[in-house]
Amino acid sequence: MQNPSHKHHYLPVFYTRRWTGSDGRLEQFHQPYGPLVKARRLHPEGIGYVDQLYELRGLEPALAQQIETAFFKPVDNLAARALAHLENGRRNPEWDDDTRSAWSRFLLSLIMRHPAAIRDLKYEWTRRIFEITPEEEAAYQIERESHHPLTYREYLKGEGQRLIEHSALAQLLKLTDHEGSGQRLNNMLWATITTEGSYLRFLTCDDPVVRTDGLDHEAVAITLPIGLDLLFVAARSRHVIELLLNTKPIELVKRVNLEIVTRANPMSTAPIDPSNTSFRSTCRVIGSPACLPRSCPPSSTKAA
Repeated sequence: MQNPSHKHHYLPVFYTRRWTGSDGRLEQFHQPYGPLVKARRLHPEGIGYVDQLYELRGLEPALAQQIETAFFKPVDNLAARALAHLENGRRNPEWDDDTRSAWSRFLLSLIMRHPAAIRDLKYEWTRRIFEITPEEEAAYQIERESHHPLTYREYLKGEGQRLIEHSALAQLLKLTDHEGSGQRLNNMLWATITTEGSYLRFLTCDDPVVRTDGLDHEAVAITLPIGLDLLFVAARSRHVIELLLNTKPIELVKRVNLEIVTRANPMSTAPIDPSNTSFRSTCRVIGSPACLPRSCPPSSTKAA
């Protein structure tokens, strides 16, 4: 049996494919060194992934990749159907409970699974684990065998490191599939906004879900570019939705792209060829090329 892939896509191929051009590739803008922005064209399979990002190290190959294969792959498969539903319904699609929950879970996954979020989660989880209480130390001393380190802290620094990492990744799954957060998203008002006719197109990046406030805040707005000219929005207030719907398309694209490029870490995608004059217009909207984040992921022009 073929071993599972080590390429863990935190930006699923079905999502980034919305930015492909007639050659089936995206354009990636990045700053490998210095202020100069470089571009390269890549297939969707070649971006938005990190080798072994969610790997459970120390387990046999099939089990080591199970977070990607058994959890995120089904999440992405259901989200792909939900995105097709959004595209077909455009402004006001009708939702059944399962499809709505699948899309909410996907939004949470995009927030939680990109490399910077994984790094921060592991760091914070490790910090908490090492806040050892006297009760935990006493429990360790009761269970400790002669070949084990003398203290619980020493154990965690050595043999326990793998267990800490595994438990941090278990938290990733809980946060992605969190019932409370998912229900809050489900209960929001949803809409899609099309900006067809705008000479600027939406960008995307490795952390593309923009939130203005916490999910419980009355004025919260959540946006996610889902194509060159299509934006998903969610809010608790109809007033917020109407404000976004009534924003001029060119201004909406500028605002969203500014957020996207600011969040790009390390990449963001633009729906244009760098030789196209639209690229210069986009850079003027979000700042000069020297101001782009250290690396911006691909983008491109979708085939007609």
